[in-house]
Amino acid sequence: MSAFTVAAVFRPTSRWARRFVLIAVGVATLTALADVRVQVPGREREFSARQLVQNMASVVESHDAGDLNDTRTWRLQWWGDIVDYTIGGEYRWGGKGFGVNLATADGYQVSENDSLRSPHNGHLNILARGGLPALGLWVAIQAAWLLTLFRGYLDARWRGDANWSGWFVFLGAYWLALMINAAFDVYFEGPMGGIWYWSVIGLGIASAWIYRHHPEVMHAANAPHATPRTD
Repeated sequence: MSAFTVAAVFRPTSRWARRFVLIAVGVATLTALADVRVQVPGREREFSARQLVQNMASVVESHDAGDLNDTRTWRLQWWGDIVDYTIGGEYRWGGKGFGVNLATADGYQVSENDSLRSPHNGHLNILARGGLPALGLWVAIQAAWLLTLFRGYLDARWRGDANWSGWFVFLGAYWLALMINAAFDVYFEGPMGGIWYWSVIGLGIASAWIYRHHPEVMHAANAPHATPRTD
């Protein structure tokens, strides 16, 4: 939802975006009216329109729906402990290290084989393992990357290069979705998240350089070329 919001804000005239929103709203409405429910194996949750509303509400408030509230409480307590022993404690400058099993060390292990190693928040995981210096570097990397991407987007819009501006918006929206997902899951620590995240970061850096030196690579054969750069 966050990714499509970014796309809609920066590309409000995009026809495919409007069509996708209409289709998504239509499917969601039909699903809610038909009261379609699919039980998740081994969990109290189910896939349904009502469950989606409960999932979103559980982020900011307590809920009586089975394991939703248990999961929320468990995460918030662990996140609170991380903030206490880093920002307000003895691990402020060095963290607990990148080799320690944080779930076991912090007393939040839920797997019999100690397979859970990190909190369900990639950003707080960096804070817990590296302290404030690591978190500062992490934030600086994201800020520098976003500024580079936004500069490319503004430059492309000013020059009327729709292909490039759309590409920069796509990368920014993709990045936002990854960052939000990592705030609620052990996502960057595994290949399913880490590979995609660093691929997007690399694509953004490469795209900014290519656009500065060779913007013609994104021009369609039948589209007017943007004004050549002189720098």
